[in-house]
Amino acid sequence: MVAGPVLALDIGGTKLAAGVVSPEGEVIAEGTAATEPTALPAEVSEALFRLAEEVLRLAGLAFGDLPAAGISFGGPVNYEAGTVVTCHHLAGWEGVPFRDIVSERTGIRAVMDNDANAAALGETVFGAARGCQHVLYVTVSTGIGGGLVLGGRVHRGLNSMAGEIGHTHLVPYGRPGAPAAAWAAWSRLPRAGRWHATRERRSTAARLRLSARFRMRRFRRDMSQKWLRRTRWRRGSWAGQGNTWGWGLRGRLRSSAPRSW
Repeated sequence: MVAGPVLALDIGGTKLAAGVVSPEGEVIAEGTAATEPTALPAEVSEALFRLAEEVLRLAGLAFGDLPAAGISFGGPVNYEAGTVVTCHHLAGWEGVPFRDIVSERTGIRAVMDNDANAAALGETVFGAARGCQHVLYVTVSTGIGGGLVLGGRVHRGLNSMAGEIGHTHLVPYGRPGAPAAAWAAWSRLPRAGRWHATRERRSTAARLRLSARFRMRRFRRDMSQKWLRRTRWRRGSWAGQGNTWGWGLRGRLRSSAPRSW
């Protein structure tokens, strides 16, 4: 446990958040700001740093008064390298070393993890799962994600992707990440609708919604047909049963990310 309050930073699909939190989990000061979906990583970073400075001012502290900063990012991250793997909500974040960026800007040690992992650990230490050694945390927000706590520690797996239930296969031969990608696309529609409505383009927003619904229906139909075509010959055979178990095992391995398959 750290000796004093820490800086907490969060980058989500719809908002930025910053706070100063005591070692006991008490929020001393906090603030939020809207995320601009078209902003570049540098612009989002500057907005987050401005928010952090405002929160520190409210708490009567400076960056140098804090022992560390914790960052939660709304997407898969490489925990050991401190880089972003990908983001379904904001463009241009692939490979960004945001942990080092925060450390250099603030002058304090920084740690970055996926937001679901951070939430899972927070619930285990301070929240509803306090006292539990094994926890599965599921988030359904701008995206779909999950975090695993095993033996009281966050389980990240080989590539920091353990617990990422939004990056699994929905159907055999489908691409991983379908749940998160589909939810991310759908969750942006209300925001897109409001953006167009403010510019008196309600018909465009309606077309966006209809187009998204049509594409989603067509995606489900196409994937179902592909699955049926590729598995029809296996029905009633041992090969079909092995295929089903194989895809189930593949999903299990992807969600737990063991160090050897």
